Amino acid sequence: GWLDPERGALAVSLRILSATGGELAKLPLKTRRAGWQEVGFEFTSAATDRQASLELVATGTGSVLVDFVR
Repeated sequence: GWLDPERGALAVSLRILSATGGELAKLPLKTRRAGWQEVGFEFTSAATDRQASLELVATGTGSVLVDFVR
């Protein structure tokens, strides 16, 4: 995916949640500078859930733009 940390100090992470809301995976998405940058990620889940969902979570203050998550 692509992130653009516009301002502030945010920690961004990707979470995979099961259909019942349990966390299957959590990964930090680290940015190195201001401006658009590609942030790669890879994970292995201990469970299979065809109804799982992906969340992008930002904690702290500021703003970040997100594009092209697949």
